[in-house]
Amino acid sequence: MLEITDGQSYAIKDLEIAMRQALGKPVPRWAVPAPLFYLAALGAEACSRLLRLRNAPGLRSYRALSQGQRADSSKATQQLGYNPRSTFYSELPRIVAAMTGHDGP
Repeated sequence: MLEITDGQSYAIKDLEIAMRQALGKPVPRWAVPAPLFYLAALGAEACSRLLRLRNAPGLRSYRALSQGQRADSSKATQQLGYNPRSTFYSELPRIVAAMTGHDGP
């Protein structure tokens, strides 16, 4: 399996900040401490199991949001000659314009 990216590596927090700024929203000055986030996810997991809920947030969501998961497209570059022309950050204004109905650049 080949992963395809724009050649950049992004952390979820960096993406959140970029999207908030592009939408003109303030960036929070604080974040939920990791141990508290884990306890909340653990509690949600326990509740979802007790109530037999499907696809409820829990420990899987915690892992997805708290661990650095980075994709690497170097194989695609080597094997297919893939060379992205833009990045998430360079396309973000167009994405926001499409979402909000405003004219983009």
